[in-house]
Amino acid sequence: MLLEDVGARKESLLNLQRLAVERARTIDDSITQFNDVLASHNLGSGFRLRHAMERLRDRYNMDFKSESLRTISMDNPFLSQLRQVAMNDVLRDIKHSAPR
Repeated sequence: MLLEDVGARKESLLNLQRLAVERARTIDDSITQFNDVLASHNLGSGFRLRHAMERLRDRYNMDFKSESLRTISMDNPFLSQLRQVAMNDVLRDIKHSAPR
């Protein structure tokens, strides 16, 4: 409402919200996408989660899905649930800060 009061169009705000939701839904695509979402919403920093994921990706050539012969697929139920919880947190934040 504050942005609408200064002249921002509601359609523009809804478009930004839609883009944020689309970006959050890419969390399962790769470690890089997962880390981008974690960083932009400041999630997992207390556990150095981004650092651990970057290390698995960079040092050990691991990712959620193996897209080349050099990349090792490392997805498991724990990591899948971790991503789901992160995505739910992001979507909840978007919902509660949405324009009405």
